[in-house]
Amino acid sequence: MKNNFLKFVLLPIILLAGFFVCPTEVHAQLTKLQYEGGWNSPATIVTQTLTPDKNPYYIDFSSGMSNGSVLTIEPGVVIKFGPWYQEGWYEWPVIFHLNGQIKTKGTANNPIVFTSIYDDEYAGDSNDDGNATSPAAGDWGGFQISSQENIFEHVIIKYGGANRQGVMTFYSNNGNKISASAINHNLFGIVFSASSSSLPTIIEDSDLSYTESSAIAVSGSANPIIRHNNIHHNQRGVSVSDQAIPVIINNNIYSNSVYGVEAAAYNLADDVNAQFNWWGDESGPYHQALNPQGKGDEVSDNVLFDPWIGKQKKRDPVILIPGIMGSWNVSGRWELDPIFHTYDNLWEAMKLAGYEEGKTLFAFPYQWRLSNSYTAILLKQKIQKIKEVCNCDKVDLVAHSMGGLVARAYIESNDYADDIDQLIFLATPHKGATKTYLTWEGGDLGPKYSDKLMQRILAIEANFNGYGSLFSYIRNLPMQSVQELLPIYDYLRDKDTMELRIYPNNYPSNIFLEQLNNSSQLNKLNNVNMVNIIAEAGDGSTINNFRVVEKDFIDGEWEHGYPEHYSIPLTDHGIEYSNGDDTVPERSNKDFMGLENIVINSNHSAIVTDAQKLIIKELTGTEPTQEVRLHLYKKFFMVRIFSPADFVIIAPNNKRLGKDFESGQMVNEIPGAF
Repeated sequence: MKNNFLKFVLLPIILLAGFFVCPTEVHAQLTKLQYEGGWNSPATIVTQTLTPDKNPYYIDFSSGMSNGSVLTIEPGVVIKFGPWYQEGWYEWPVIFHLNGQIKTKGTANNPIVFTSIYDDEYAGDSNDDGNATSPAAGDWGGFQISSQENIFEHVIIKYGGANRQGVMTFYSNNGNKISASAINHNLFGIVFSASSSSLPTIIEDSDLSYTESSAIAVSGSANPIIRHNNIHHNQRGVSVSDQAIPVIINNNIYSNSVYGVEAAAYNLADDVNAQFNWWGDESGPYHQALNPQGKGDEVSDNVLFDPWIGKQKKRDPVILIPGIMGSWNVSGRWELDPIFHTYDNLWEAMKLAGYEEGKTLFAFPYQWRLSNSYTAILLKQKIQKIKEVCNCDKVDLVAHSMGGLVARAYIESNDYADDIDQLIFLATPHKGATKTYLTWEGGDLGPKYSDKLMQRILAIEANFNGYGSLFSYIRNLPMQSVQELLPIYDYLRDKDTMELRIYPNNYPSNIFLEQLNNSSQLNKLNNVNMVNIIAEAGDGSTINNFRVVEKDFIDGEWEHGYPEHYSIPLTDHGIEYSNGDDTVPERSNKDFMGLENIVINSNHSAIVTDAQKLIIKELTGTEPTQEVRLHLYKKFFMVRIFSPADFVIIAPNNKRLGKDFESGQMVNEIPGAF
């Protein structure tokens, strides 16, 4: 009742009344707050920056920020709240209502501190009473956060959570982040009361301790990700109710007095997933029925906790190998597909399954224009470095598309060091892909819009490197990987006879795949645990054959035949379609070495996301309960300009990508943009 009165009755009065500012100089930065009044527009704050030279800042009355306002707090800033203030006949704790955006990025050596006015540990004796008063949980309220994409990095938040307010209450679950922070000695901890979001709030690498209730309470349908934290010495570590579906993984949860994780028995959407956590003892958490021998923190019913860290067998590190055009050089560093984000969802799903970047999860982006045989040598070097990191003998590989051929090239080489345990193929063209003929013979990536988009990107690259055409670029670089994807089966049909030619007669050759599929070479794969996952995009989805005619081209294009009517609209373009994943025909990757065909209704790119649960189950033996689907692009808009130009893209929230015309520097403020 007290809380509702504050929220719906008193707060509008407070906001209309104005912001009480202490007259001392340390409050100079805060005098810019101006109130317009009303719960829906609690305050208007001009964009500003708080700097540590004016420490400590002091907020003694409930305040806030409105939509569009931005507050940047520099490393080392100390902000103190309280004490409780009198309004009429009642006392209220100080609450900061965040409807704009706050950027609090401290550093390990200079954290940003939010604490009580009675806390003399930071920035001295702010209330000038010597040791007469001491800080305590509940000295102030907390942050009420209704906006998106707020960052709390290297912050310390102490002695808040008064009046049943969370010291941080999230009413928006969209893209907020708490990392490398210490949130402790509060009455109530972090509270989520929000709907689920495609960009969930993340709490990671932080210490959440000594809370007199729950360190984290999740309700509504919120879906925060809670990972790599120390959650200890609270009454409850994490409590979950309603339709909430948090992910709780890779945390150290110990010494909590009531429950390490508690799931309310009413109205739950599903069991709470708290697998792969450390509970204070190798025997795992205590549960009266499911793990009575557990010596760690107790868990309630409706909590999935098995397997836990300490029980699970040691996992092999996993390397994700992308396919052709799945790696790009960004500012001198190779990255996994920053354009279409093909691998982002699988990467995040692996992390949620307990894999850690740089420890058990690695990427292998590479210069895909070169021969796969050369890339295989680089893969061997990558594996050797990872074995030194993990002090282990073997790794697991998840290889998409041409990445599967890179993996095979290493295993089937004389340099193989018997250091691969499991190899998961995703839509790998073991015998090539018919579509590649268009690229190698004519510098054309295919008839679909998405093909034309990538063709335009490569054509710009060809022009930048001084080649007159994309065909010239591919053949004269040469782009050996394209040649190594050419099929080694019959796929050219002569228009005159309507007969398929017999490979390799009058075909562009692919010595790489011919050797890779030699029986003596294939035998080298027998000591590797392999899984062959195939995408099925439907009947007639995939280029299978070409009906070709003889035609002369000045530049030597289409040496082995031009697909009949290929450039003429409203024709079949000389293409014969069949089953496959829209890129690789079924006959190229089905029944490989007698492996079981694991078929998923998907396509060549989407299978990386669609197969994530199956991949993790094959690697770990445990199937995840949730999928990650944050990056799924289906629509594209292309703008072509024909003169050199600098440009900037501005998102609706005013974040930018491109040229900052004031500084002359390049900026990228839009997550996921390239």
